[in-house]
Amino acid sequence: TTQGEGGAAVLASSLIGILLQPDAASIFDKPAVKKRIPKSMRVRDLKTLCMRLFGLPVAHIELLYNDGKMPVSTPLDDDAASLDFFGVDTGSVVRVQDKNDRRSA
Repeated sequence: TTQGEGGAAVLASSLIGILLQPDAASIFDKPAVKKRIPKSMRVRDLKTLCMRLFGLPVAHIELLYNDGKMPVSTPLDDDAASLDFFGVDTGSVVRVQDKNDRRSA
C-alpha cells in the first residue's frame, strides 16, 4: 500500500550510518562496524548493541562520538538521551571504550 511505503520512506530517512570503533584494550583486536541505526535510538540501546558486537559488559561501556568536524570527541554520557540530542548523524564515528580500561600516561 502507499501508506506502508510512505512509512518505510520516513523510517529510511530517519536512519543514520555510523562507524562503531572499538577503542579499549580488551576489544582493540575487533574490527570497526558500520551500522545504520535510527537517530532516535537512545544511548543505552546503542550500548546494548555494542555489547552484542564487541562482548563488553554494558556497565563498562563508555561512548564518545566525533562527526569529523570537531577537534575533540563528545561523550555520550546520558543513557536516556537520543543520539539526535547529541548531534550524532551520518558519517559520525562512535568510539567504544571500557570505563575500567584507564590507560596511564
